[in-house]
Amino acid sequence: MQTFKQRLPLFTTIGLISGFILSFGFGLVNYIKLLYYAFEPPSYPIEITYVPLILMFFSLLLGEFSFRFYSRIPALHVKNGKLIILIASHIAVDIQFLWFATAPIHAKVIPYLTDKSKHVNFGEYEAIGHVLTGNFHTLTMIFVFLPTVFMILFTLWYSGHIVRYREEILKWVQKYEYKNHKLQKWFNSQEEQIYPDVEIGPHIEHKEMVRIKGKDRTLNGIIIGPIGSGKTSSLIIPMINQDLHWMVRFINKFETAYKKNDYDTEEVKGTFLNGVTVIEPSNDLCQKVYKLVQAHKIPASSVYYIDPTNPDTKNINILRGPVDKVAEVFAMVIQGLSESNNAFFEQAQRNHLKQHIYLLKLHNPQKDVTFDDLIEMYVRP
Repeated sequence: MQTFKQRLPLFTTIGLISGFILSFGFGLVNYIKLLYYAFEPPSYPIEITYVPLILMFFSLLLGEFSFRFYSRIPALHVKNGKLIILIASHIAVDIQFLWFATAPIHAKVIPYLTDKSKHVNFGEYEAIGHVLTGNFHTLTMIFVFLPTVFMILFTLWYSGHIVRYREEILKWVQKYEYKNHKLQKWFNSQEEQIYPDVEIGPHIEHKEMVRIKGKDRTLNGIIIGPIGSGKTSSLIIPMINQDLHWMVRFINKFETAYKKNDYDTEEVKGTFLNGVTVIEPSNDLCQKVYKLVQAHKIPASSVYYIDPTNPDTKNINILRGPVDKVAEVFAMVIQGLSESNNAFFEQAQRNHLKQHIYLLKLHNPQKDVTFDDLIEMYVRP
């Protein structure tokens, strides 16, 4: 079950969208009221207020952040959701602008024209005056709808430019994801990190840490760079350090997890990193990693540091294990190292080697045979 901290980005985004919808609805209701007053003038004077101007900027900010935050909240994602929010934010700003532009017409322009129409003396041109002022209600409606007509024309012009790049815009909206290195951990807190993800460094543009997903790390990877470019210090050591952190998690949770009936499933055992192997010829990296292991307080019994320069180093007996598996794996390794192009002799050598291993291990099953014993069989048959 998710905690409040994990749900906080979701609640925040819902709050932003709710505030955006409320401001949009409030502006729409007031704008419709102003249009209605063009047909049924109110009995009280309409005052000019800066509320629609404030709400216009407020809606712009709410729409912008709703669009950005929504892109990072998978729980809210629906088909074309980002596109709907983007279009709605533009419409909301237009509505607030229409409210702001129409209110002064009701408050100043129409009362001014009404007053002048009552006091204008056309003299001998009274018939012309009657034509100009006789249908005064239609004239007021024209003035009231001027901002709306202007906005419609502007929208048509603006939409024409959008249609030209429709495919590019739709692709951008579909792939868009808000990036902010200061909020990255906050957004990532939505899901509990159970797989051994590693961060490899900040993105060159938005500075968010680039992560390799734990599930993707089972695939091949390569780090390319010239000598001295910082491959080891900037990438390899930090990645190993994070892996050791995940290994400590495995050690701490192993006793509890192992008692579960579903321990051997992908959902439990598959989420743990149970080992790190470092193979390096110069031993410099191995020494640094060994110090990191000690810093993480990983038990010495779990560490196998094979150092050829140390006569007391731990070693690996490659012939230890079930005889059939040892014979097959060992023969495959030797075959992989062979440069022979003759399939017949290659297969014969493979069978010969496997038979020697079977003989060596089955001759005395209680004995822990080693590679030296196998060499001795070839030297002294």
